[in-house]
Amino acid sequence: MCGKKELFMELAEGVHGSVSLRDSSKLPVKGKEKIKIYQKDSKPEYIFDVYYIPNMNSNILSINQLLEKGYKVYMENNHLWLKNTNGLITCVNMRRNRKFSLHLNTEVEKCFQGLMKNESWRWHLCFGHLNFNGLKLLSRAGMVRGLPTIDPPGHTCEVCIIGKQARLLFPSGKSWRAEASLQLVHTDICEPLDPVSLGGNRYFITFIDDFSRKLCVHS
Repeated sequence: MCGKKELFMELAEGVHGSVSLRDSSKLPVKGKEKIKIYQKDSKPEYIFDVYYIPNMNSNILSINQLLEKGYKVYMENNHLWLKNTNGLITCVNMRRNRKFSLHLNTEVEKCFQGLMKNESWRWHLCFGHLNFNGLKLLSRAGMVRGLPTIDPPGHTCEVCIIGKQARLLFPSGKSWRAEASLQLVHTDICEPLDPVSLGGNRYFITFIDDFSRKLCVHS
């Protein structure tokens, strides 16, 4: 049983009921699902069928249900070891009140959200990185409903710079050329042909002499 809603990986809030305590009082159940924990070796593990009880001051883990689910519990010399098939989950000492207080690593899953505060940047992204002069023209002409007055920012868009980069041209007239026959030969092989040639061949290879430009083809 757990009283912190943020620790649940999933929560079925349609589960209702109540839990009776030792003083005959009852606490309402507001849901049921699983909680993610981390073992001593940092591997993730899940505790299933956990009741969400908002009014609980401390979380409770039932040893009986752990044993029913295949967990192993060892107690010796005022220590308690909790294990499963993957390894050791935790080891705790017995407190003065003869209770074992578990301190499981239950990191809360985070979900990040990007927030664009600059309206000019937001419309720049919405229009597929349209340049700001084009956005200003759309704004002045009233061609887009809801488009505010565009104020171009003082820095450039990194995505636009990368997307508009062009490959440099190959150097012309500076490449090395052969000065005699067979000093430099260019060759290439063609991938398997489908269908095959009349002679039953599926490959052919070419040889080009750089000096004379003579071409030979073999299959």
